Amino acid sequence: MEEKRRATRRTLKHYMSVFDRHSHAYLGMLVELSDSGFKLTSPKKIELQLSYHLALADSPTLNEADTIAFFEAASIWCEQKSGAFYDSGFKFVEVSHLTKEIFQDLL
Repeated sequence: MEEKRRATRRTLKHYMSVFDRHSHAYLGMLVELSDSGFKLTSPKKIELQLSYHLALADSPTLNEADTIAFFEAASIWCEQKSGAFYDSGFKFVEVSHLTKEIFQDLL
């Protein structure tokens, strides 16, 4: 895949779980982050060109106590990684100031 990223991605101190905010479905692990988006590693292929309302949690399940941020992002690309995993790129659509601060703390 041709590299089209403009912002530098940074690896997180530890990976965080990402869920669909409405269905509570697990989407994958947030593994890299930039000012404009992020890379997700997922057990399922992510549908492209969709806007997702997401929840970030420090647990393998979505529950109110472990949810630390909410944000919206659009899926840009998805490619199969090794085995049964996929890497996907997302572009931020809407991120609150508080969520931006949380992301900075993860780096």
